Amino acid sequence: MSGGRVTIDDGIAKTVEAAGLKSPDLYFTKPTPEDIQKRMQAAQPQQLPDAAMQQLQMRMQLANEKARMDGENARRKLEMERELKLAEIQQNGALKRYQIDAELNLKREQNLAEMAGGAALSTAHIGGMPG
Repeated sequence: MSGGRVTIDDGIAKTVEAAGLKSPDLYFTKPTPEDIQKRMQAAQPQQLPDAAMQQLQMRMQLANEKARMDGENARRKLEMERELKLAEIQQNGALKRYQIDAELNLKREQNLAEMAGGAALSTAHIGGMPG
């Protein structure tokens, strides 16, 4: 309604004219199809956009949570790989020290045997291939 006038259709206009009023346009307006569509859209419940917005927000939250979890998993994986590599390095170092100690002990025993008997002992390798 605008300016106190009510929307009118052709049937109402003819009724007003039959009642003796000369100009029903002074009291009533005829809505355009756009006006009718706007009023129908305004009368519809606004739940669809809210529901769509909630669904979008939930999707965004899930995507954020997934990204956070993926980042956390990648960080944990890197940390585990680092710890495994460190343990491997330590184990290799301990093995090398053991091999060196065994070779030194063998050389000491060879030197002692040479000094005691004068004959050289055959060379023996402990620990397999170096490296």
